[in-house]
Amino acid sequence: MSTLFFLCALLAFIALVLTWLLRGSVGSAAGVPARPPLPPLVVDDTPDEPEGFGFKMCWLAIRSEEPLAVVEALGLEEVVPANWRSGVAVAYRYPEDRVFVTPPVAGWVLCAGRPVPALGPGDHPPAWRPLLEALGSRFPDVQLFGNHRVSSYTAWGRYQDGRLLRAYASADGDLLDEGERTPEEIELGFDFATPENPEAEPPGEEDVLRVAGAWSVDPGGLGESGLGPGVGWVGRWSAP
Repeated sequence: MSTLFFLCALLAFIALVLTWLLRGSVGSAAGVPARPPLPPLVVDDTPDEPEGFGFKMCWLAIRSEEPLAVVEALGLEEVVPANWRSGVAVAYRYPEDRVFVTPPVAGWVLCAGRPVPALGPGDHPPAWRPLLEALGSRFPDVQLFGNHRVSSYTAWGRYQDGRLLRAYASADGDLLDEGERTPEEIELGFDFATPENPEAEPPGEEDVLRVAGAWSVDPGGLGESGLGPGVGWVGRWSAP
């Protein structure tokens, strides 16, 4: 009796192991691809020169000289120092809940990563609005940018002096257009599609960087900014 029990238990264990090993291929065959593992979270706190970013990315630009004040305002957890190279790598390669808060750049602190909410009409309720309101109550100027080539998503928004100054976003034909065009947009010659004129040309990803450069900091040009070595922070953010 004990031998039979042992054999049954052994066969059950082998079945469980085989099921675990074959789960990925079975899921793929059924049309549900196995979720790839997250890349290892590796950061380096050796100060280095700024590294640019901006395409296929969402980020905040916050008027401040204190990165740790931004870290605290965002409620980041598991915060560790990170230089530019590793911080930008985390922002791009770790999509779940990590963001990179940069060292100060000409009076601005940037926060980049996939958890930064998209600015657009498709959110119900829109997560970006309470975020900008909350940050705008603590900092004089808060800006949100984003772009993604695949979905044609482009966006820029600004909360200044306690009020929403501007919010523009375009994605797959959906449009958000709040507030008047800012002087910087007008100077750049922007006259893109609006809900009233959806047939006009939509902006491109380069246009998002151009607005960022006119309002605060173009993160794509940070590699040629001439700023000295620095260290920022990587943290886990339960974004709204």
